[in-house]
Amino acid sequence: MKMDVAKYWQGLIHLLFPQKCAGCEEVLAQQEEVICSHCLLHLPKTDHHLDPENQTAKQLWGKAPLNGAASMLYVSKSSSVQRMLHQLKYGGQREVGLLFGNMFGKLLVGTSIIENADLIVPIPLHPKKLRIRGYNQSEYFAKGLSESLNIPYRTDLLLRVVYSTSQTQKSRDERYDNVSDVFKLGEGGNTKYYNHILLVDDVVTTGATLASAANQLLHDLDTKVSVLTIARA
Repeated sequence: MKMDVAKYWQGLIHLLFPQKCAGCEEVLAQQEEVICSHCLLHLPKTDHHLDPENQTAKQLWGKAPLNGAASMLYVSKSSSVQRMLHQLKYGGQREVGLLFGNMFGKLLVGTSIIENADLIVPIPLHPKKLRIRGYNQSEYFAKGLSESLNIPYRTDLLLRVVYSTSQTQKSRDERYDNVSDVFKLGEGGNTKYYNHILLVDDVVTTGATLASAANQLLHDLDTKVSVLTIARA
């Protein structure tokens, strides 16, 4: 009886306040969450986790001595993935990050890129930007990965100490200059030795931010670093 009542109220709430897919903005079916079945079925997956010499890894070659790198999806202008990432980053839909983290984590189980990984670190936001946005979208991706891989994540290991201007309109060289020396090791870096850190972000474009953060971790800690992102442009 209680189960029937709960289903009734769930159905009523869904009818009165229908949730929309973060990708196509169509109303979700009652059993769907965050992203509709059609959008999930047609996600442009990269299969980077199966190829150590994938595009994201090659893009970061020579910029940081990484153990590996991989992106789960491709993103292009005006695509459903771009809309999903926009909802994650600016629309308050943190569940998108959790969902993609769980999805990618399941794909990564047993692959070399996460071998001996014992910590997940999201790319941090500067405190000023964090106050404006209210949350760090990469932290929710990290949390989803943590849940599916059973690897802890920390937000106090790496800090962003310089408030960088937007990267959107900058050239490739300007993007690297814009994130030079913007990170430092936080107090969390003084408490434990880590074998292999998974550095994660929502999207990789030039790789400037990820390379800068990875190099800071590698400079300050005796560890290996791999990069994981939801998508690559």
